Amino acid sequence: MKFPPLSLFASYLQTLAFLGFMLSSGQGASAQSSSSTDTATKKVLRGQELVVSFPTMSGGFSARASAKVSNLKLGAGTRLSKTLSEGQLGVFSSSDTLGAQGAQPVDITAATVQTMCAAIRAANPGIDLTCEANSVVAATITPNDSQYGALYGMTKISAPLAWDISTGSASSVVAIIDTGIEYTHPDLVDNIATNTKEIPNNGVDDDANGYIDDYYGYDFVNNDSNPIDDHFHGTHCAGTIGAKGNNARGVAGVNWTVKLMPVKVLDASGSGTLASVAAGMNYAVKRGVKILSMSLGTTAYSATLENAVINARNYGALVVAAAGNSTVDTDLYPHYPSALPEDNVISIAASTSTDALAYFSNYGATTVDLAAPGESILSTYIGGQYAYASGTSMATPHVAGMAALLLAVNPSLSYSSIKSILIGTADPVAAMSGKLVAGGRANLYKAVLQAKTGQTPTPMPTATSTATRTATPTATLTPTSTPTSVTTYTPIPTKTVPPTSTPTIAPTNIPSTPPTMTYTPTPTPPVMDTPAESQPNPNTVSIGTERTRTRVYIFGEVSDDTDVPQYNLAVKMNCGGRVVGTKRTDADGYYEFVFRRPTRPIRCYAEDETAARSRRITIR
Repeated sequence: MKFPPLSLFASYLQTLAFLGFMLSSGQGASAQSSSSTDTATKKVLRGQELVVSFPTMSGGFSARASAKVSNLKLGAGTRLSKTLSEGQLGVFSSSDTLGAQGAQPVDITAATVQTMCAAIRAANPGIDLTCEANSVVAATITPNDSQYGALYGMTKISAPLAWDISTGSASSVVAIIDTGIEYTHPDLVDNIATNTKEIPNNGVDDDANGYIDDYYGYDFVNNDSNPIDDHFHGTHCAGTIGAKGNNARGVAGVNWTVKLMPVKVLDASGSGTLASVAAGMNYAVKRGVKILSMSLGTTAYSATLENAVINARNYGALVVAAAGNSTVDTDLYPHYPSALPEDNVISIAASTSTDALAYFSNYGATTVDLAAPGESILSTYIGGQYAYASGTSMATPHVAGMAALLLAVNPSLSYSSIKSILIGTADPVAAMSGKLVAGGRANLYKAVLQAKTGQTPTPMPTATSTATRTATPTATLTPTSTPTSVTTYTPIPTKTVPPTSTPTIAPTNIPSTPPTMTYTPTPTPPVMDTPAESQPNPNTVSIGTERTRTRVYIFGEVSDDTDVPQYNLAVKMNCGGRVVGTKRTDADGYYEFVFRRPTRPIRCYAEDETAARSRRITIR
């Protein structure tokens, strides 16, 4: 059976754009010292103190102006009593108690702050008092990686605040189901997962898992144990997830410490088969990986791919999948695996430096979960170098990295808990409301805090990136304007990757023969509308439909005027005024399309390459 090729989501990156390249190792003249930079912006609740401040009124201090905290009840027999003059502040702890003998101190916690502050204000009417928990102002960690200033995505997802809590753990493993990884890259080598049960290059399957010498992972394209990246895409994704942080080199990943497992399922052109992708997924979860990063996809439904997702769910693994780059609503025009209904799939759209939904990104109110930065993303590149790229491929590793960091702070989290936290802590973005399940862009700090403590954090001031981002994706390999932190941009001579100029809506990588379906519907009379306009043609195109809870099957036959089936004839499916798929007829003249059930009725018809059309039918 020939499986349809999978591309790097709507194929590899229809909007891929290199906005510049760096030949340097990433250290460069701008490399900082080995210590990280601190910026005081973080607030952490300190549970044993209450701070009350009495601001200075116009005209300066006045000895007559005062605020009194008098006989404030904090518990059985416990009282506080202090007087504050104008311009002063008072800090009260649980040990500041007055009252009857045996009075017990009471903790000033997040649960009691609101009640106590209300009592203080009520006792001092007409005075503009401020009252709050005496929070600790701590330093926010900024890594010293030489190109960190160009990583606007890390600032957008509030990564520096999250890094105060955790920068990752070697116990968190992410499988990059992609073109492989350049596991010798200086910014990745320390974070590459290795199979300690396997002795490398001894020609023996030491761990008896069916794969000889899979020390670094496995190559399901060439069926060998060397999953080295011969394209670039997997290496780029790996850098966003887990480039070594604070090493005075290149970039920093969402996780400074993590383990990245290379699973090569796509070839040097950026495409692969369903069989290789499914085998790679099964391999990773069998090795115990709980996070699969999948910046790839196809518009053709595949039972093989869905079965691999179900297998991952049975192993407790989360599939982080790119939503695709065709600027379409995947509720109507699905992209797989991101639109599969299994609850262990989280689908990622791409956002920009201004929190807009990227122009190329797919969306879907029920099939795309949240957005992450995916336009003009700087990351690791083959040859030990760095490059910019754009697409939902670049957004996906941000979220895969976030999932890994959640496991670092709370290893007991299930895939469903991780997914729920990521969606529930997203920052609302008006432009994404109604287009994504979360209606917003991912926030790493809020997610990590909830994973660690169960708290919903106090909203932080909106962070802005120091890097200027005005360029849009372009179809060129020539250098463009550079961020201020980058001194040179020279085209990389070892690899030429021809990107597509703009995203297209038409599906790509249509197989020459349709995939085998596990569900074969029995043709039944469909609900028919008025016939579509047709041109005089000897061919006849029939059409029928059946549906399950989640999918719609559209099928039919093409025959000539003597009722002879027409073999290998291209049939286009037109729904809602646009072509949503193309298939070829089999030896019996049969064609079949599988789509996710639409959220609203839509009219469709089939048309063969001779322009013969079927009737119109309504899909519900």
